[in-house]
Amino acid sequence: MLTAQEREYIEGRLLDLVANLPARMTLLAGMPQALKLRLNEGKPPYLLVKEAVTLCEEDGYNITPPTLCTFITILIPNDETIKSICTRILLPPPASVVADPFEAVLLGRLPFLGRPTARAYLRSLLQDLPSQPIVVINGTRGAGKTYTTELIDHVCRTHQIINSCHVELKPEQGPSIGPAELAGDIVTLMGGDTSLIPKQGVTNLERWTQELANWVSLVAKNSGSKHWIVLDGFSNGELRQDTLLFIVKLAHVLTSGVARRLHRLILLDFDHTALPVPPGSIAHETIPGLSRAFVTNFVNDLVARSAGGLDAQAILTQIAEGLADPISDLRELGKRLNDLIEVVG
Repeated sequence: MLTAQEREYIEGRLLDLVANLPARMTLLAGMPQALKLRLNEGKPPYLLVKEAVTLCEEDGYNITPPTLCTFITILIPNDETIKSICTRILLPPPASVVADPFEAVLLGRLPFLGRPTARAYLRSLLQDLPSQPIVVINGTRGAGKTYTTELIDHVCRTHQIINSCHVELKPEQGPSIGPAELAGDIVTLMGGDTSLIPKQGVTNLERWTQELANWVSLVAKNSGSKHWIVLDGFSNGELRQDTLLFIVKLAHVLTSGVARRLHRLILLDFDHTALPVPPGSIAHETIPGLSRAFVTNFVNDLVARSAGGLDAQAILTQIAEGLADPISDLRELGKRLNDLIEVVG
């Protein structure tokens, strides 16, 4: 909605306005009631200004005139530049066709085929209050669980207000990753200060892991972004019990209060029965085998868009050689398709 120059001008004028006034109270005067509740307290003025402008801009064209127009007109009256901005953004731009990132079959140069259930679960996380705010994806080794993180990253490149916090537990690394290490890794990916991590001291494990989860949630809130926390490889065979307790506490915190509107938890290779959340609040997929029909469509489309006279049927025969139908070794399939992509360009 706003250009970079317009945003810079508006934020500068608002900063001047709140310089000698209670910043949050002043900004709230121009905001509709529904957004007032989402303007966080306890932040410095420059962050409050940025957050207020972002909230109003994200409200888009839900009402007429747009929330942003009303906001800046009330707080910065009789300003010709503001009037010019409002005139430009008063009406929505013509609708344009934007590719749905959740339907992508090519992530950069990485193929991602099938998986309609996972795509639907992840798409639902964009809702303000999804009925299933936790997504758990399981499958056998090589089934493509980690490929899911590539789809999530692809989505986050389209929806830039979402930050992907992907923490992967490598095989045999489990004993070295305790609650503090995992919380610190997540906060680092959020851009937070890990020196402020709660120390265990004499606090019992139950309380300390709760404090760690609260801290992660607070850092997420203060960052001004939405975060999709992706924990990859935290299976029973690798997971310490104290780390499991922290994940349980984190799941509860992220599905409660303000956090449930902003942040999401995605668990890859995880026993979801360990999470004490209300029934039905977890979207769970066990990755099925991939029908060869998806591969056929992908190869035919790729060949059709290539410059050379490639034989799609011969390519399909070569790619499918030795693979079951449905295909369960998605890691091997991915390698073969990636080789094809490199050849076709």
